[in-house]
Amino acid sequence: MFQESKSQSLVRKYGTVSSVSAAPTPQSAVFERALEANAPRNNWKKEEIKEIYDTPLIKLAFASVCSLN
Repeated sequence: MFQESKSQSLVRKYGTVSSVSAAPTPQSAVFERALEANAPRNNWKKEEIKEIYDTPLIKLAFASVCSLN
């Protein structure tokens, strides 16, 4: 009887991340152009800089990793 209760207490049920569907977030035109750039820019407008600055850091980090491939 002790063995049955011990084995049941060790069984844990976990959910999977794959069961959650993540909707892609739309990217701004400024962000898209910045990702597609093949040379440094020096003609940024203040609104464009603010838009990139206000982009969440995780989105910027993910875009930088994806551009390395």
